Amino acid sequence: MLSSQRILLILILFLASFVKAHATHVRAGEITAVRDTSAANRNTLTYIFTFKLYRDTEGVPQQSVTLNFGDGTSQTVEDRVTRNLGNLTEELTFTFTHTYSAPGVYVVNTKIENRNGGIVNLASPSDQISFYVETILFINQSIGINNTPVLRIPPIDLARVGQRFVHNPDAFDIDGDSLAYRLLVPKQSTNTTASGYRDPTALGGRSELGGAPIFSIDQEGSLVWDSPNLPGEYNVAFVIEEWRNGIKIGEVVRDMQIIVRDNPNNRPNLEIPNDTCIVAGSFLQGVATATDPDKNRIRLTASSGLFQANFPPTRPTFSATAPTLNQPTTGTFTWANSECVHVRKEPYQVVFRAEDLPSPDTSRKLVDIKVWQITVVGPRPTGLRATPQGANMQLSWDAYTCSNAAEMIIYRRVGCTDIDTSVCNTGLVAATGYVEIGRVPIGTTTFIDTNNGLGLDPGTNYSYRIVAGFAPPQGGESLASAEACTALSLDMPFITNVDVQATSSTQGEILVKWIQPLELDTKVNPGPYRYDLYRGNGFQGGALQRIRTVTLNSFSQATAGDTTYLDKSLNTADSVYHYVLFFYTGAGLQDSTQSASSVRLTATPVVNAIELSWQAQVPWSNANTTHKVYRESRAAKGSFELIATVEVGAESSFRFTDTGNGIVLDEDSLYCYYVETSGSYSTSKIPSPLLNKSQVICASPLDTLKPCPPLLAIDVLDCASFVADKGNCNLSSFSNKLTWEPAAISASCDEDVVGYRLYYKRYMEDEDYELIASLPATAREYVHSGLRSFAGCYYLTAVDEDGQESDPSNEVCKDNCPYYELPNVITVNGDGKNDELRPFECPLFVEKVEISIHNRWGRSVFESEDNIFINWDGRLSSGEGSGGGQVSTGVYYYLAKVRFARLSRKDELVEIKGWVHVLR
Repeated sequence: MLSSQRILLILILFLASFVKAHATHVRAGEITAVRDTSAANRNTLTYIFTFKLYRDTEGVPQQSVTLNFGDGTSQTVEDRVTRNLGNLTEELTFTFTHTYSAPGVYVVNTKIENRNGGIVNLASPSDQISFYVETILFINQSIGINNTPVLRIPPIDLARVGQRFVHNPDAFDIDGDSLAYRLLVPKQSTNTTASGYRDPTALGGRSELGGAPIFSIDQEGSLVWDSPNLPGEYNVAFVIEEWRNGIKIGEVVRDMQIIVRDNPNNRPNLEIPNDTCIVAGSFLQGVATATDPDKNRIRLTASSGLFQANFPPTRPTFSATAPTLNQPTTGTFTWANSECVHVRKEPYQVVFRAEDLPSPDTSRKLVDIKVWQITVVGPRPTGLRATPQGANMQLSWDAYTCSNAAEMIIYRRVGCTDIDTSVCNTGLVAATGYVEIGRVPIGTTTFIDTNNGLGLDPGTNYSYRIVAGFAPPQGGESLASAEACTALSLDMPFITNVDVQATSSTQGEILVKWIQPLELDTKVNPGPYRYDLYRGNGFQGGALQRIRTVTLNSFSQATAGDTTYLDKSLNTADSVYHYVLFFYTGAGLQDSTQSASSVRLTATPVVNAIELSWQAQVPWSNANTTHKVYRESRAAKGSFELIATVEVGAESSFRFTDTGNGIVLDEDSLYCYYVETSGSYSTSKIPSPLLNKSQVICASPLDTLKPCPPLLAIDVLDCASFVADKGNCNLSSFSNKLTWEPAAISASCDEDVVGYRLYYKRYMEDEDYELIASLPATAREYVHSGLRSFAGCYYLTAVDEDGQESDPSNEVCKDNCPYYELPNVITVNGDGKNDELRPFECPLFVEKVEISIHNRWGRSVFESEDNIFINWDGRLSSGEGSGGGQVSTGVYYYLAKVRFARLSRKDELVEIKGWVHVLR
């Protein structure tokens, strides 16, 4: 007769096997989320979550699912919608609604206890490994409404040994966010990957082309396994990342199963249209064709977010021919009339899927999947016109066709040009030479180009184009408009020269020249005419001072003196000046010219040479021409000789290095220079070249001979005297006195010294010194005060007029005078004399003391670590007795660890062992 224990064991095993046999066997699943924008929830953070579970139909249906919302709450739902997908797979859809209390990042997840059994690339038994998926939802008002992508194609396709397998989820983001894909190891819980997971390629095999097997996912979402090696069921996972304005705002995980069979069938071949772009409002049609090498019938379908019921009106359509033996199947995608609301930055995907139908065993069917990408761009803006308006350009254009666009972006370049404006080239890339100069709301149809207040160059052809921009998250742009290309008329005077005539800090001179208006209609703009010349400090901007006024009844009466001015009593040695000319007609102020500055030359000493660089901010161009460099003659002071003709490009190339030009530059000599720039306006109507000189600047080559290092000393500390002097017991601030002497003159170093630099470090072992003082050349001593102790090291350097430092002087160091001593007898009789164990008077440079006192048997009677004076009165703190009683008379032993402030860290900790006799 069976015992009751054996009967119970058999019953438990039977029930366990029953549960295992009757559990849900999960193949795949994912969680998606949609913001609830219904009237009732429009102003709340309410989301509708959908969990799609794909189960092995040999298991039992999942009766309920619990979804964790990532905010500490969850919901269990039993209602579900089921759909048989074939291939022994059933889809179960569970829907949840949840309202979040605040914005945030939420990890929404669920866990189902059993995957299906026999999964090849997971640990066995795989039906004991849980199934776990999660979705990360980013809720933030700054990014607007966020819906996760929806996965429109279920993971049910079969694979065959030795043939490439493809799966694409057809992820569609209604918000137009950018999607990115990456592989992921399947999980069985939040922080645990599925037990025993192996990448499918780890199981061997070769690709269809004979190379190593491949398992990857591309940025169109196509998961490729090329190719399976062994039949069976495999689980893999991938993440769909959601990006907006460069910020990741969500993730959706699909954990899916690939069923691999080894049967006599070959997958169909699919040919689809090339990726394309269309202008909103235009017609699009594309044809996909599927053929089968085994002549099987083929079912051709298309999936896309474009077909969704909630997609804006004028949805496209797809129709395919009926599957027929020995015949290809064709399908036609037709989008009769796309609209402005379809414009977005990211392309739309149409996923074509060709599935063969082998007869009579359709369980052997295989698929081929390919993705067609369609980008919808905004129509080209029309009617762009450019009209000169003084030194500015007035732009206008027609009202834009798409009212849902957000802004009009204005671009400009110098020179008229043709560019590629084919449908897929939206916006204007930098390679076209156009630069963005402004943006206006889409309802605005005008813009004034002032060149940031600087005005445009008269006579220069300026080409303008505009592009419509659409607001995120969809984003997108229109095609560029046709160009409007024109030039400003030469109806203003032009400054042509700002030429330094004399260099001085008080008597400098600059010659300013300008030309009269070349294309002013004097009948429309009669006189009298007036020029007001203003000067300002610096290259541009700031306050202006009027320095000259010229009045003319007519331009024919003008003399050379009416278009020139010699500006005197300036500091051209140290300052830059700029000039602006205001022009008046009989009707008043016509406009002002762009400012033009003097040329500023800079000289930088280097070894055996002098580097020159120069700049000027002028309305003409000094680039891509020839500039001249002059140096003062050594034979005739005040006379300058041409030493270089410099071919310059952009302004950053306005430089020249004088290495002597036939002579050796002496570091003890001064060399003076000026440069003459050559420039021109962009129109040939203004005479050129425009020649302007800089100020004169002088420099010497870099002195490479370092100063001689000084000899440093530090005051000596007599420790015996210092310890004996009881007045030092309460010192809290210390100082060190450093003295030095200049080094003996040597041919190997420079005797010219303009100052000294003193460096300090606290510990001898430290490598880095810090600068603590910069001292004049006359100094011979320095007191380093405010120190916490004497300990430290120093060195000194000498400095010459070029800022060069000598080699370090000799290093000098100083240590403290540590003192700490304990008595060996205390009398604890209450007479107030020698009643405590404490150090002798005046411990010096002691930072911490740890002491333990033991009796003759080694038992601790007292410990202290926070009092350098110890103050042990013979009472117990541990060990024999309790309650803080007195220890017995006798000898006790101590170990004291004393930490001193020292020059070297290795000398800081000292152990003192000794004994103390307790008497009464």
